[in-house]
Amino acid sequence: MSTISQSIPNLLLGISQQPDNRKRPGQVKDAQNVFPDFALGMLKRPGGKFVAKLDNAQARGKWFPILRDGTEKYIGQYDTTDHLFRIWNLSDGIRRVVDMGSNSGQPGSCSIPNLVTTFGDVATAKHALNDAETALQVAASDLSKKTAGQLPTLNTVFASDFRKFSNPRSDDYSSLLSEEIKSGVIEIEGNARQATATVSVSNEITAAGVSDGGAGYETAPTVTISGSGSSATAEAVLDERGYLKRLDITNSGNNYFDIPLVTFTGGLSGYQGTAVVNWFTQEVVKVLVEDGDLIDLADPANQREVGCNIGQHPSGYGGHDGSFQGQKLFQKRGFDSNGNEVDVDNGLEFYNTGRDQMVFSDGSGLCTGATGIYLHKQDLTGKSKIRIMAATGNRNGPSAEGASAHNGVNHGNVDGTRHYSVGTYNSGEYNDYMGYNNTVYPKLNVYIAKAGVTAIGNSGLETGWTGSTDPNGPPDDSFISAHPDNWIDFATSGYRGDWQHIGQIFSNNPDPNSDEPYYLSEYEFDIPAELRGPDCYICIGASSQTPGILSADSSKKFTVTTLTLLNETPTTTNIKDSEVVFTENTALSSRIPSHFPYYQTSGHYFSSNSWTLDFYPTTPSSIFGTLTTPNRITYFDEGITTAVADVVVGKPVSAINITDAGSGYNVGLATTIALSGGSFTQAATPTITVTPTFTTSITDAGKGYKSATATMTGGGGSGAVPTVETINGLVTNITVTGGNSNYTSNPTITLSSPNTDNPKYAEVIYKKNGDLLDGALSHVEVKKSGQGLAVTSGTNIATTTNGDGTGATLDLTVSNGQVHAVSINTNGTGYITDDEIYPDGYDGVIIRAYSIAKGAERTSEHPVIASEGYRVYELDEHLAPTNTEAELTTATNTFNAAVSARDSAITTLNTANQAAGVAGAACAISTIDPNAYLKDADPEDIEFLTLNDYTFVLNKKKIVEMKTSPTSHPNVDDNRAQIVIQIAANATNYSVILTAQGGSQATFTTTSASSGASSDNIASALQSLIDANPDYSATQVGGTVYVTSSTAFSVEVRGGIQDSSIYAVTDAISNQSLLPLQSKDGYVVRIVNSEDLDIDDMFVKFTTDGDQQFGTGNWEETLEPGLKYEFNELTLPHQLVREADGKFTYTPVDWNDRLVGDDNTNPEPSFVGNTISHIFFYRNRMGFLSGQNVVLSKAGDLFNFWNTSAQTAVNDDPIDISAAGKRPAFLNYVEPTSVGLVLYATNEQFLLSTDSDILAPTSAKVNSLSAYECDANVESVSLGTSQAFISKTPLYTRLFELTDVTSEQPPLMADITNVVPEFIPESIDTMVSSPALSVVSMGATGSSTLYQYRFLARSREERLVNCWYKWDLTGNLLTQFFDSSTFFTCVSNGSDVYVQSYDMTQSSEEGFLTLPTGEKTDVCLDLFDINPVHSYNSADDKTIIRLPYAEVPGKQLKVVVLGGFIGDENVLSSQSVGAVIAPEIETDADGSFVEINGDFQGRDLIIGYNYDMSIKLPKLYRYSESGGQIKNDDVSSLILHRIKVKTGLSGPVDYKVSITGLADFTETISVTQPNQYQLNSVNMQASSTHVVPVFQRNENLAIEIIGNTPFPVSLLGLDWEGKLNQRFYRRG
Repeated sequence: MSTISQSIPNLLLGISQQPDNRKRPGQVKDAQNVFPDFALGMLKRPGGKFVAKLDNAQARGKWFPILRDGTEKYIGQYDTTDHLFRIWNLSDGIRRVVDMGSNSGQPGSCSIPNLVTTFGDVATAKHALNDAETALQVAASDLSKKTAGQLPTLNTVFASDFRKFSNPRSDDYSSLLSEEIKSGVIEIEGNARQATATVSVSNEITAAGVSDGGAGYETAPTVTISGSGSSATAEAVLDERGYLKRLDITNSGNNYFDIPLVTFTGGLSGYQGTAVVNWFTQEVVKVLVEDGDLIDLADPANQREVGCNIGQHPSGYGGHDGSFQGQKLFQKRGFDSNGNEVDVDNGLEFYNTGRDQMVFSDGSGLCTGATGIYLHKQDLTGKSKIRIMAATGNRNGPSAEGASAHNGVNHGNVDGTRHYSVGTYNSGEYNDYMGYNNTVYPKLNVYIAKAGVTAIGNSGLETGWTGSTDPNGPPDDSFISAHPDNWIDFATSGYRGDWQHIGQIFSNNPDPNSDEPYYLSEYEFDIPAELRGPDCYICIGASSQTPGILSADSSKKFTVTTLTLLNETPTTTNIKDSEVVFTENTALSSRIPSHFPYYQTSGHYFSSNSWTLDFYPTTPSSIFGTLTTPNRITYFDEGITTAVADVVVGKPVSAINITDAGSGYNVGLATTIALSGGSFTQAATPTITVTPTFTTSITDAGKGYKSATATMTGGGGSGAVPTVETINGLVTNITVTGGNSNYTSNPTITLSSPNTDNPKYAEVIYKKNGDLLDGALSHVEVKKSGQGLAVTSGTNIATTTNGDGTGATLDLTVSNGQVHAVSINTNGTGYITDDEIYPDGYDGVIIRAYSIAKGAERTSEHPVIASEGYRVYELDEHLAPTNTEAELTTATNTFNAAVSARDSAITTLNTANQAAGVAGAACAISTIDPNAYLKDADPEDIEFLTLNDYTFVLNKKKIVEMKTSPTSHPNVDDNRAQIVIQIAANATNYSVILTAQGGSQATFTTTSASSGASSDNIASALQSLIDANPDYSATQVGGTVYVTSSTAFSVEVRGGIQDSSIYAVTDAISNQSLLPLQSKDGYVVRIVNSEDLDIDDMFVKFTTDGDQQFGTGNWEETLEPGLKYEFNELTLPHQLVREADGKFTYTPVDWNDRLVGDDNTNPEPSFVGNTISHIFFYRNRMGFLSGQNVVLSKAGDLFNFWNTSAQTAVNDDPIDISAAGKRPAFLNYVEPTSVGLVLYATNEQFLLSTDSDILAPTSAKVNSLSAYECDANVESVSLGTSQAFISKTPLYTRLFELTDVTSEQPPLMADITNVVPEFIPESIDTMVSSPALSVVSMGATGSSTLYQYRFLARSREERLVNCWYKWDLTGNLLTQFFDSSTFFTCVSNGSDVYVQSYDMTQSSEEGFLTLPTGEKTDVCLDLFDINPVHSYNSADDKTIIRLPYAEVPGKQLKVVVLGGFIGDENVLSSQSVGAVIAPEIETDADGSFVEINGDFQGRDLIIGYNYDMSIKLPKLYRYSESGGQIKNDDVSSLILHRIKVKTGLSGPVDYKVSITGLADFTETISVTQPNQYQLNSVNMQASSTHVVPVFQRNENLAIEIIGNTPFPVSLLGLDWEGKLNQRFYRRG
């Protein structure tokens, strides 16, 4: 196996679809976005420069260029939807006015002058905006320079003096050589050097909790974590226990005529509950938890004594005699035995379904005792309140229906409806048991008495309590003595306690309109502290305003049910979640017998929703009388909707769990945690734990450390402990542990000093031009201005520093507590650039120093000095700023003025655009004229031809027509004759015989004078005779008579010898010499040259002198009367004319009329009655292709397609010649050559030529050239000395070249696509070429791919290079064209249309970028725009770049940041090339924009869309060449070691290597990587060799070369190296 190498000289042969082992060296598998340059190699294709965005363009219709001359160029569109032309300047995209004319459908209201004015205003405004933006760029550049000029300038110097001594005896190296540093920095190393390090902190949220859980949270609160980071989340967790906060009714239920029973589950299980029900709405309005001792006031076991007129229910019945007032809380409505509805709330009360109650009622007798309920002795220890459930009637309402005079009261309610009323039954009056009358106002009070406790102020005794032995109130002594076990005998024990009034349930004097509860509700009263103990007595008593109750009043009624002694310390403070259960009171039927003791129940009946009760009184009653029939009341079960209530337990927060730690916290801002919501009564206090992690970086390992320690300060936190490790005197590692949650910035770490024996530190010497520099300050600036300074401005302020400098004093300017300006008073010594200077007395103020500094190291370049133990560096010297503050102020003002001017220009443009839009809308074509030339034309039917100011528009669908004009001779009489007196003979008879059509004949004879006869006299005599005949009209014209008649007639004349003295002229004559010299103007005569042939006849017309009707004149050749002589201009190509005022006018062409001959001698052109398939210009003639004919206009007269004369063919006459061969041919397009005009038909090619130098009708000929199929729609193109056309198969397109075209022999034909037969798709519909560049470009409208071919010919017979490749466009193709060496594409992106240009020569003189070597180039970006509008936003330190176009989907926008000032030469260097950035495109109301970090206002930027260059290499074989033939060795085994690619001017290049069975890898070779910066280097090289390692068998290998940056790529060729094993068999 031998090691070999081989070269592939270039890659210019392009794509080949042949098998790899058949490819020639230089052919590739694929080549995308490349351009073959025969001098510079295979290049990355030129970038598409953004030319303009076309206003109001639509991505449809037919697009075309108008390249009028070298400077005036346009791009145009015919919109087949809007039926109008739009034309823009190619250079700036400004739209021009197009007057569509009267035959297009353009409305009459369209004002073209207004359109010209408004469009002109837009153009002016755009130019003004461009000027304003240019001025703004200049101002921004100057401002940036002046801003930069406020800063010190870096001056880097280095110089040395090298000497060689002649001392042959010396063996000492230093004696032979000597070197001195004149300018630079010399560093002498010591054995000790301070180590330095930095530490950075990153924080993570690790935990959260609560230091105080708070109280009363109904739901878990929301946790909010704030600070510098994002995305951190946490959840609060509530304790499972809490205190009873309240009970919420979520569903009141309905039809609760009975108070429901309340029970609890969960944490309240075992507690009693009370429901409060609205009597009128039958809804639950409240639920109470009885947290204490519940006493049933209606239970006799709980009663010590009951005063008068107090009834217990439901043990009694509902009487009406006052003896016993048994009452109920709720009842249902029913019907009596007569079927009448009974409001049982007010009538006979037969039963009770409510809960037990006590009713206070006077009854009908006098009550002299206290009215009250006395309870047994109670222990109130640990009790805080008394809760009583009570109710009374509501306010008085209107009188009820049927109310008696016995205090009948109607129960009105709040909403104004009547719920129940007083009625009568068996003549008895029944009063509302819950009302009160208007004379006595009752009240209900609560009292407590305790032995030894006197009421405060002795005011607790109610005066209405009378009748007891004890003057201070009940009970009397007899009662006490009767119940000694339960009552303290106050009187006998000498130990007395007062009744204390602790609350009033119902008011003393209620407002009739008040809303005092008319249903059972709770009342709570505080128990005085002195009464909270054992042996207490409770009384619930009623009284009125008057002492005692002196008369019966059955209307004063109250109801009480229960009393609860509420616990002082609630027992519901540590409960779990609970539920409320409402249960309907169903014990109704079982209670009826006991409710009606005086009545006998005869029976009751139940159904699903009602029950019926029949009853009789058991004894007669004075009230009811004797009842002999049962009373029946039916009660309906209206169905109960169960109420629902929620138990709200207020809980504390027990924990906070981190669900997402987020990121970025504690960066400059402390992290906080907060809780919100949850309806708490006491807020919880959350806590959060942020754990720091410290990373250290040793910036200088120091020297001379036996051991080391470190301290950490700052950062906001504390508790972090650093540990330092050292090895061989160097600091090698620092670890930091611990630290609290308060580190919000990086702390400072300080290492201990070196502790080696006898430490000696390094020394640095600064020199310039041989002199030592002392480090004096050259400039200072404020680094930190301080805050809230109490000192004022000062001069000669002493300073300290963090460096070695001393002696500097400063002048400081203070404003608003901050230092705003600083200057040097005394320069001092020993300062290094970037030292910090601290002015004395100005706390927090830091001043940055500018002086000298150590630059780039140069030790390796100076071995003599290095041998002496020194290190040398460049000297970085910072000089004072070059610009003053005043200059900056001036530049700022100029910039601000430029911004205002630009903004004003934008406003003006917007206004102009609006006006132009209105004017354009008035000219919009809503309905196209039915005779419009382009009506129904599709884009492919339209063709354009530009000649100077005229662009001709062809509709290939339109059939050409002639006008049906009435006559071409309007003054010719139909029936005419002219009698000519040829010889005036004396005494001779002259006769004229006129025979009218039909046979009547008239003869007119005159005799000439015997002497002196004249033709005028003879004619005059004949005229008089003929004119006297009414059938004829005669006019003397000199020596002739012009005769006309209304009917046809014939004429015969006689006179002279053989009648030769007179003759007549009608509409024809055989001898042109007989034409009279005088006649009527417009007289037409046919001159018949041959009787049997019409082809040689001619027509003449008489034209008088001076436009007289009759007289002398001339006979001129003319057209046969009655023939069509005018083209219908609406059916022939139209013209777009560029007018002097800049607008374009779309009009029909004024085609010449047919003026002479007839259809034989001057026939209609062959395109009349047919369509025109192509329009062209050839040899100063306008040309049409129509069917199989080629028709050329008169030479030099482009609009004339008629012969000059019917008699003589002249060389400049039109040419109309057929190209029919052996088979019919339909001509599609032409291509001129040096020997003639090649005519392309679908299946055949022809040559129109001449054997002479002049192309004339008589010399023109058409010969068949070849018989190749060619596409009918895509025109052929010129390749310079040859031409190309395409032919299509169902799937692909092929390109053929026609060469060596002569009239003597068939041309040579070559299939240019023979190596790429399946490369170009069938959809191609546009092809253009540049003979100067030898380039053909093909594409499909709406596609983004171009297929291009470039060639290099050695001679007409030999091509050195045939290269196929393709381009990917940024946008979809609308049209393409070449203009000189520039290639243009018009592309669409959504609704936007752009024009971009490509410099195909990539001229080194015109490139925007300049390399240090002097070479120039442009960026490789599409839609690239140099210095778009960009401005700086100091608030976020970003430069905003406005894009002149919208975002292109699928493409990546790149920004090339050059960094140089606008207007300066862009020399690419380390100072000018900033970066290549790929920002995200954003949009706002002003359009699309991107933002980049930093201030680049006034500096050069380039934007554009990136595209990738890609070349896929074929399999590499060893090849051999013999006689121009290449043979690839595909038999031997080849292992490639590496490839070496030779490059010209190139940026980064990627080499993607794909190996079968292994992962792909990419080798990037570049001066600097994209988005990086390398000192004193740029991202391009003028030439290089890229070595790519491979080490793989060639059969398993695929290599792709990729250029994916905005910089050029030039591939000159490549070499490969490898090992070859020639496989062969050896005979054994």
